[in-house]
Amino acid sequence: MYGLLRFIVKYGAVILFILLEGLALYWVVKHNKGQRTIFMYSSQQATGYILDQYDKAARYMKMGEVADSLAAENARMKQLLVRSASKPHTNSLYFKDSALTIIPARVISNSVSLRNNVFIIDKGKRDGVQEGMGVMGKTGPIGRIIASSKSYSRALSILHSQSMTSVKLKHSGYFGSMIWSGTNPQKMKLTAVPKHAPVEEGDSIVTSGYSFIYPEGAYVGKIIKHTTPPGSNFYDIDIKLAYEMSNLKYAYVLKSDIKKELKTLNPE
Repeated sequence: MYGLLRFIVKYGAVILFILLEGLALYWVVKHNKGQRTIFMYSSQQATGYILDQYDKAARYMKMGEVADSLAAENARMKQLLVRSASKPHTNSLYFKDSALTIIPARVISNSVSLRNNVFIIDKGKRDGVQEGMGVMGKTGPIGRIIASSKSYSRALSILHSQSMTSVKLKHSGYFGSMIWSGTNPQKMKLTAVPKHAPVEEGDSIVTSGYSFIYPEGAYVGKIIKHTTPPGSNFYDIDIKLAYEMSNLKYAYVLKSDIKKELKTLNPE
């Protein structure tokens, strides 16, 4: 106790100064939009840099595993590109569409245990990443960009209470919205599918293409359970994702020029 009192007496002025400076900074950022924007931008740059350095150190310790993973992913991508080239009318994530540019990125921070989860990638505005762009994993959607600084970007995960992804049943074409129930990161809910639609367990779920965020036909997962609540005209459908949201290492940001093309067709 005596040692603690000596410490407070000796450094009390410095501690009080730091506390007051922190309080002043908090009020300035909270009540001034311009300073808040600068603070968010700077903190995202700093946080992204720190997480990036940590990720690089961790990857260095697992260099062999990362190399094998990259080799397998490159092989899979090349195979999909060959398939898409042989099907020129197929609208796929990996189809060589002039309206779609894919920006590869590393996931340097990711959460799955919260009600509202986000992740950070090592690509930013200098790489062409902007707010609103969709982000894909190995096969399906994993989120969309909500903030972008020079070198890093933060994305709203599909494991977020405000996330809604337009998907459809692959064989029948009936579509609905995929949302997260907030429990298991491998399970999603599919809503707004009418009860007269043909639905079976094991049916494949793919992106619908009814938005400018994700292309049509990207594989999401499969139906593991479906029921019809009493008095409802829609199914209650559970989906199991085809990819691990808790093990995201690489991501692909989708930069689409479809809006620009539509504006050209409809200048008004």
